[in-house]
Amino acid sequence: MIHIQLIKLNTYYMEGKLLELNTKILLKKFGGGKPTPGSGSAAAFIGLICANLLKTVIVLTTEEKRKKNYGKWFEKLNTFEARISSHLIPELERLFEEDSIVFKKVVELRGERDEVENIEIRARLESQHLEQLSKSTEVLIKIAENCLEVSKLSEFVFKNG
Repeated sequence: MIHIQLIKLNTYYMEGKLLELNTKILLKKFGGGKPTPGSGSAAAFIGLICANLLKTVIVLTTEEKRKKNYGKWFEKLNTFEARISSHLIPELERLFEEDSIVFKKVVELRGERDEVENIEIRARLESQHLEQLSKSTEVLIKIAENCLEVSKLSEFVFKNG
């Protein structure tokens, strides 16, 4: 039984479906002593938790029974909820997976580069490594931008909800 679970775990991981793992297995992957999943995926995961919590607060705040206190904000809050559901959550989910895949490639290229003695091959691998590192950095920036948007929406809801 354990052997089957490990095979399934590796299959999920290789296919980039970390979000489909149960929480305990996912946390073990984060603490497993490997470079991926790493801090970028962790940041996206925290952003996902925050976005989902904010969505819950908005749904509860815009219930009909709260219209007397918060009705003036319903339209804006519903717009926020739509943005969270249609863009922020799916984008953070995608970035959560993408960060792990892209950074794994960075680590692999770095390892290949460091093992090669031929100067031309090493230079080619270094170029590929730097290109992949740039992609990895772009993913991190996108994660940060999405988390910042969640934070700004949260600030409004906290002050007005």
